[in-house]
Amino acid sequence: MNRVKVLAELQQLALEFVQKVSLNKNMTENMAKEAGGKIFTFGSYRLGVYGPGYSPFIPFVFLL
Repeated sequence: MNRVKVLAELQQLALEFVQKVSLNKNMTENMAKEAGGKIFTFGSYRLGVYGPGYSPFIPFVFLL
């Protein structure tokens, strides 16, 4: 699996996580769907300087 597909999968998992947490915090289903989050890449990966075996640091920012 290439890095772009992995990042897309991580983004989807992050959004599902935010929705589950939102519902557990007694938000309505509509509010939970509107709550969001975004993964960000930075450093050498963001600049396109990486090679095989590179493990990027990917923070996740979310708002509830």
